[in-house]
Amino acid sequence: MPNDPDDAQNDRGDSTWAYLPGSTRPPTRAGSTHTISEGDTARHPGQRPSQEAAPPVPAIPGYHVLGEIARGGMGVVYQARHLKLDRVVALKTMLHPDKLLRARFLAEGQVVAAIKHPHVVEVYDLGDSPGGPYIAMEYLTGGTFGGRLTGGSLPPRDAAAAIAAVATGVAAAHDLGVVHRDLKPGNVLLAADGTPKVTDFGLAKRAADDLTATGAVGGTPAYMAPEQARAMKFVGPPADVWSLGVMLYEALSCQRPFVADTDLEVMIRIQNDDPPALRTVIRGVPHALETICLKCLEKEPDRRYPTAKELAADLTAWYEGRPIAARRATPAERAVLWVRRKPTVAAAWALANVVVMLGGFALAATGLWREAVAERGIAEGLKAQAEESRDAATTQGAVADEARQRAERSERSANRAKAQVEETNAQLLNQTKVADEARRAAEATGTRLAAERVRADQERSAAEAARATAEDAKKQLAAQKVAAEKARDEAVAARQAAEAARTTAEEAKKQLAVQKMAAEKARDEAVAARASAAAARDELAATDYVRTVELAYREWRDGRSDRARILLASCPEGLRGWEWEHVKRHADAEERVLPAHPDEIAAVSAAAAGTHAVTAGKDGAAFLWDLATGTGKTLLGVGGGEATAVAISPDGKLALTSAGGKTSLRETQNGNIVHTLTAHTDRVVAAAFSPDGRWLVTGSADKSGRIWDVATGRPRQFALTHTSPLVAAAVSPDGEQVATASEKGGIGLWNPRTGTPKALPLLHSGPVRCLCYHPKSGALVSAGDDRTIRIWNPNAATETAHLETPGKVTAVGVSADGKWLIGGDADGTLRVWDADTLEARLAVRGHVGAIRGLAVLGNRFRVATVGADGTLRVWDIDQLLATDILAARSGGGAAFAVGDGQVAAVGWGNTVRVAALNHGGREAVLRGHTRPVTAVALAGGRVATGSRDGTVKLWDAQTGQELRTLPRHEGDVRAVGWSPAGDRVVSADSAGMVHVWDAETGKKLTSVPGHKGGTFAASFGPAGKHLLTAGADQAARVWDAETGAELLLLRGHGGRVLAAAFSPDGSRIATGSEDRTVRLWDAATGGLATKVERLAGPVTAVAFNRSGSRLGVTCGTPSAVVIDAATGKIAQTLSGQSEPLTGIQFGQTDQSIITAAWDRSVRVWASGDRPTRDIGPAPAAPAPSPPTSSPANPP
Repeated sequence: MPNDPDDAQNDRGDSTWAYLPGSTRPPTRAGSTHTISEGDTARHPGQRPSQEAAPPVPAIPGYHVLGEIARGGMGVVYQARHLKLDRVVALKTMLHPDKLLRARFLAEGQVVAAIKHPHVVEVYDLGDSPGGPYIAMEYLTGGTFGGRLTGGSLPPRDAAAAIAAVATGVAAAHDLGVVHRDLKPGNVLLAADGTPKVTDFGLAKRAADDLTATGAVGGTPAYMAPEQARAMKFVGPPADVWSLGVMLYEALSCQRPFVADTDLEVMIRIQNDDPPALRTVIRGVPHALETICLKCLEKEPDRRYPTAKELAADLTAWYEGRPIAARRATPAERAVLWVRRKPTVAAAWALANVVVMLGGFALAATGLWREAVAERGIAEGLKAQAEESRDAATTQGAVADEARQRAERSERSANRAKAQVEETNAQLLNQTKVADEARRAAEATGTRLAAERVRADQERSAAEAARATAEDAKKQLAAQKVAAEKARDEAVAARQAAEAARTTAEEAKKQLAVQKMAAEKARDEAVAARASAAAARDELAATDYVRTVELAYREWRDGRSDRARILLASCPEGLRGWEWEHVKRHADAEERVLPAHPDEIAAVSAAAAGTHAVTAGKDGAAFLWDLATGTGKTLLGVGGGEATAVAISPDGKLALTSAGGKTSLRETQNGNIVHTLTAHTDRVVAAAFSPDGRWLVTGSADKSGRIWDVATGRPRQFALTHTSPLVAAAVSPDGEQVATASEKGGIGLWNPRTGTPKALPLLHSGPVRCLCYHPKSGALVSAGDDRTIRIWNPNAATETAHLETPGKVTAVGVSADGKWLIGGDADGTLRVWDADTLEARLAVRGHVGAIRGLAVLGNRFRVATVGADGTLRVWDIDQLLATDILAARSGGGAAFAVGDGQVAAVGWGNTVRVAALNHGGREAVLRGHTRPVTAVALAGGRVATGSRDGTVKLWDAQTGQELRTLPRHEGDVRAVGWSPAGDRVVSADSAGMVHVWDAETGKKLTSVPGHKGGTFAASFGPAGKHLLTAGADQAARVWDAETGAELLLLRGHGGRVLAAAFSPDGSRIATGSEDRTVRLWDAATGGLATKVERLAGPVTAVAFNRSGSRLGVTCGTPSAVVIDAATGKIAQTLSGQSEPLTGIQFGQTDQSIITAAWDRSVRVWASGDRPTRDIGPAPAAPAPSPPTSSPANPP
């Protein structure tokens, strides 16, 4: 890519430092940015190259090369100046490019030029010059991201910011369907301010592009995703996500996750090993950032971020302190992934450890449970943080409760001490009282003994001691009271702290609830975004499908059936509908296609049984073909000159070949020459065997025809002489006549035994190219450059009919039963006409270029054709004619209906014609209405008709017998329909009324008011319980078919609603209006599901196919459209009728569509584009032209 001459680059690039978002490390040097492969050379633009490496500087118009930046094995990057813009650019060129490399190189430039993003290197210009292809791109001077990493790992925030920036650039590529496939630090260039820019899209792939860009290798092993290492063909955006994960891992740890001695070992480790945890490589890596990195490095692509956009969003979220979306795999998930990657190792491990597992199951289970709990706690992210806050609050409450309990215990202890002190005081008081009493007794008596006085003194001393003890107890009590009060204060403080903790916990709970609501909202938005993205993908897929089918149809129309089949095969199976089947029938019209010759084929001839044919080509070769197996046998090899004629005997044993002026009879079994025919003086251009195979006729450029005896190889003693070179020859079915034709348009009839001539009138105005006889009537058929096919009575030498053709007819034939006339055109089209009426019945195209010859194969209507494209094609005409087009001559096609394999065509008159779709059986004509018929419906062998005379009549479809006339309407009858069971009939009139009738008795069962201004459509629902009507009040309605109650009103059209139909399952309703729209409604709710706008004209008819996936629509034009009922997209347009269409229905098997038009035609669309067939009287044949001359020798 820009500034990079090779795709295989050094993984880290140079050592240039540059600023990254959030980086604090200054650059150490500056200069041009470049990356080169090992062994390549790089120079500063001002450096002088050595004498050994002095290649010429390429001359690129508009640029002045300043110097060489880098050189690789495939290209060179120069510093150059754009002369007009005066801007320095990096100019990438190629060394010795061939055609393929040149295309890949320019494709690389186109890929990057399409990506406009500040983190992708910008391409200014690209082109091809005499000096070779070139790409001019942004000139960057900040080095590479790989060079930035040579100085050591980045801080986590710097690493996250850098990779997030790179990921946004890669995401821009992903949005355009481009996958880089070789992301690595060396492919990220830095601007002077440190801005990272992705480069080197040499391995990039577009989703719909098979052209691999320049230097298409697998990628760099160390950064290669597992699916790349496995060499999978399709690698998507998750591969780039893997590479970005490796770069993030390396930026954080300055080490790659997978390292080995060889590239092969690295790729094996990538596929089989898990990356080492970042925390084991470098400490301090944030847990969430490691989670993001490991999600990028998931082995399975669908477990990574889908694209770089989601990775960038998670990195940005972490950088801004918001929760991330990624989560780590649980141990169980990791075990499953390991078993999937290494099933053999897993099985051996399980077998070897089964006993240990059984013995230690309980301990292992406990350990796994604990590990799972720990992992789950780590992975929960925001939820875990909220729960930690809540747990902290709960813990604070528990501490407060414990403190309160300690305070209460201290208070109880203090109370007990106080009680003890009070008890001691009471004892002391009693002792004091006793002492006082003793003293008073001693003083009162005065006579007590000294001993008593001493005892009193002793008691007094004891009392003093007791009083001292009481004082000490009081002091202890005071101290205990102080301690109790302190404990009580501490308890109060603890209770206050507990209350504060509880308040904090409540706030945390509220924040958690808010965060949960935000997370749920984000999840809902993500689900809605995914749904929107899925809908957009489905919309894109549907659009691509429609375009592919249209392209396949154009390819078939241009004669490239093989390419049409390839395009059709690429369509997703889930999207294939009627239109796909329709084009597929066109593309598969040929029963067999054989690449018979490398060049143009001149002629073909088939044996009577139709199993074998011979071909002759301009390459000089002639081949015998087994048409059942498609295998060929060489009769005449190349080198003898151009082959000009070939014919095979009726029994298939002999073949005539003519090449280089030499004509021979050969055995088809081995190619041996039986006779050499030497009477002609110039090349033989036409030949035909007699019906019995005993003789043959040849026509030559020497202006003569000759009759040859097959047994002897000798010519008869006369020549069939013309005045110009012969171009065609044919033998009558009875062998009694030979016809020859010349370049000037003359046709001669000859007696093969005597050579007596009989000339036909010179009616062709140009060269006659082909002749054949009618196998039943013996009539002669001729065709040529004057775009006519003429039919002759050979006995009377008069023309009986002629046919104008769309193009020059180069080959002609008649089916074995004589019913069909076949012609091959100069444009490669094979056409079939009715041999009696000369009306066109079929036109299919397979050859690219002119059809040069055709042969009817046996009694079954199969045809072999050869053409200028060198192919031999076999057509099953019987199969192609299975369905085609009908027409009713009398009256216009005001309405029609299809049912039970029959079609009823309605004219301007008062009659209805009923005919079989397959043209079999007799036709019934229904007569009885006194005014024009305006509505018709078919079901169960019966026909219902409505007329402007206000009546509805029921008929037997086979006999045309009238079964019943229902009571007259107040206005014109505009719609009729049968119930699914066939027991009821619905009819609607111009007054708006809708009636339901018993089909057996004619009794009116229900009436509904319908629509003001008139009802245009009325039909039963699929179950027969509902009626659907549409009318002039711009609305459609659903009614209860038994009670007449209105159930649903559908409004929204801006004009009269002319058509309405239920889907086969009754879940949807389609309506069509004068406002040129079709609307699809939910039949249960009446809600609008889909709207198709801007159609070609007022919608006159709508019809679902049997699966409900497609909707046929007519719009008052000669074309019908087929609409995808799910998306509302037009899947195909059917054009071919000359008048506006009035009705459309799908066939009973969904393999055909039937349309009716004002020009009395009813067309069946199935196997190909087919013109109409008249089911009325055949047109009168033109009167024959009188002969202009009867010369002895025809012109």
